[in-house]
Parts: sequence; structure tokens; C-alpha cells
Amino acid sequence: MKRTLLTAIVVGGIVGASAAQSASVTVSSSAATVAPGGTVTITVLSDYDTAGAGGGLFGAAGFYGFGGNVTMSGDAVVSATVPAVNASLTFGAVATNTASPDLVRAAAGRGFDGGLSNNPAMMMTFDVTADAGAVAGQSITLDYAGAVVLVLGSSLATYSTSPGLNQGSLTTTSVTVTIGAGGCNPADIAEPYGLLDLADITGFISAFTTQNPLGDIDGNGLFDLTDINLFVTNFLAGCP
Repeated sequence: MKRTLLTAIVVGGIVGASAAQSASVTVSSSAATVAPGGTVTITVLSDYDTAGAGGGLFGAAGFYGFGGNVTMSGDAVVSATVPAVNASLTFGAVATNTASPDLVRAAAGRGFDGGLSNNPAMMMTFDVTADAGAVAGQSITLDYAGAVVLVLGSSLATYSTSPGLNQGSLTTTSVTVTIGAGGCNPADIAEPYGLLDLADITGFISAFTTQNPLGDIDGNGLFDLTDINLFVTNFLAGCP
């Protein structure tokens, strides 16, 4: 029901497209592996082909909007931030993070000012953080479920992962992120693991100031002087 409502924000009153036109969505990650407590950035892009459709009532041909969810499957425990939606899609923008299997949900459109000419078009981006207790070898697979909308001449065309009447089929490419091995001690929070260096210091400062779980060395949910002291102690102890 929620997915339907979000999709309706941008796809109401849309007509079909010719077979020569197409759209797809790719979900990608800034890294294929993430350490327990670590964070990767997920980007959702739409690749499309308007097959030369010219301008019209809705402006120049191009990407117009989307509505849908990034779904999650797998055995790793992760959390997600609220997605940042493409700033050029300002009409009816909605974004939230939600419970598994729908990790995040978003919808946005252009209004009556034409489509986006950049291709592929960035739909949204968000961060995924692995639970600090995640086990090496666990993984998650992220995919897109929903619809995208293109400007085609004087009409709009919808492509959906569950196409209805006059809607094209939307193909998707998923991404899998695997939990990698953790560091040699709580201060070894940045690659390369097994080596304590400037990257770990920089990573801790960033995690501590943004309240990322990697900066909560004692794991009590507080970011305070105790975490700083523990980081320094573990860093000076070195790796075996």
C-alpha cells in the first residue's frame, strides 16, 4: 500500500511508451565489503533511452521522476540513513528509512519543467552501516522495486518492476555487500586491517564526531572521553 502511494506521487496519469524506449535501475555500493561497524554509501541510478523522443508539453525528453523502495535480503544486520533525493527532482519529494526488507523508500518528480538530460540519472543515495556485531562472511543484497518515469514528447511513460496497463518493464541490477574481517583490536577501524596507522586515527575522529558506532569503542551508546581513552590505549598497544 505504501509503495503504491509513493509511486502515485510521480506516475499518475501516465501513458505507455514504444518498444524502442527503455529504462533500468542500478543499485551500487561504494565498496563490496564493509567491516563490522563500518559504513558504505549506496547510490541508485536510472539508465534510460528515450529513443529520440522530442520536446513537448512536459519539456525536453529525459528522466522525470521515480517512486519505490530499496529492498534488502541477506543475513547481515545493518541500518540505513534517510536517503538524499536528487536535488533536481523537487516535486513531491518523499524519503525515509524503514524496516527490512524495505531498507529505504523515496519518491520525487520534476513537475512541469521538463526532464533531466543527464543519463544515467541519480535517483537517491544513502549510507548503510553494518552492525558492530556483524560476522565476517555475512552479506546483504540490495535491489530496487518500484517505478521510474520518462518524458517522451508530450507525454510521460512509466517503467515498473511490477508493470501494469500501459507500463513498460523496469529491469534492475542489484548489489551485494559482504561483511569483511574486523581489525586486530578496537582501534583498527580502517583498511588495511592489521595495521594501525593514520587512517585509523582519521577514521576514529570521523566516527566519533558523527556518532558512528565505530567511534563508540566501549559500545555503551555514548560518545565520550572513555571512548577516546580506549582508542588511544588500543592504538598504542598495536596489532599482534
